Amino acid sequence: MDADDDRTMPPIPDSEIAVNWGDFWDWLGVYYSHGEHGVIYQTQGYPDYLIKVVNCDITDDDGMNDKITEFFMDNADKGISGIPKIMSIVRCESEDGINNQLKVKAEEGGASWMEIGSQVLDLEVGDELGIWMMEQVPYIGLTHPRLTRQEMIRRVARAATEITVKTQVILKDLRPPNYGFRNDGSAVIFDPHVFDSPLDFTTIYDSQSAETSRYMNYWRTIKRNAKV
Repeated sequence: MDADDDRTMPPIPDSEIAVNWGDFWDWLGVYYSHGEHGVIYQTQGYPDYLIKVVNCDITDDDGMNDKITEFFMDNADKGISGIPKIMSIVRCESEDGINNQLKVKAEEGGASWMEIGSQVLDLEVGDELGIWMMEQVPYIGLTHPRLTRQEMIRRVARAATEITVKTQVILKDLRPPNYGFRNDGSAVIFDPHVFDSPLDFTTIYDSQSAETSRYMNYWRTIKRNAKV
């Protein structure tokens, strides 16, 4: 795409909330990658951003797609360093036109729509989609070249603590596929698995990791100091 083509793309909005799916229609680039229940596309005209698409009606994993979408809609404009910069986000009903565009761009990127549409998105007309444009994080998991493993774990835990302090939401499943690092070394939890519970860590010991353990300790210290 040359410079003239870039000018035909809709501008990145000032607001974190997109007007409608039509903006994303123009931004949607080819398939980039996918996880268990979400698909990531490149962004036309904005190489530093990615577009994630999830089906909010999927009930697997305790309806996590719906919770993550709502979490980003509620908190994208709070200036929280530990979550990715969300440039635009929308919830919309899946229609034939949307589904076809997702299919075309997936296949242009070399993905199998049979797998993406049926197994990952489990997509049917009428399902509610969550779609957002977010910053692309260059280092996924514990891979930052200038940080030690222990320092990366510490930074992930502090990022999770910042999120909990500013949103009063507990995170779970702090595993390498769900977070990464910017070039400057700051941690980003781009797949925040929010825990639908009061602020009580006793219910997430079954999924404890080194990151979660340190996060729990940070949060207990904050709560203890607040009572002094």
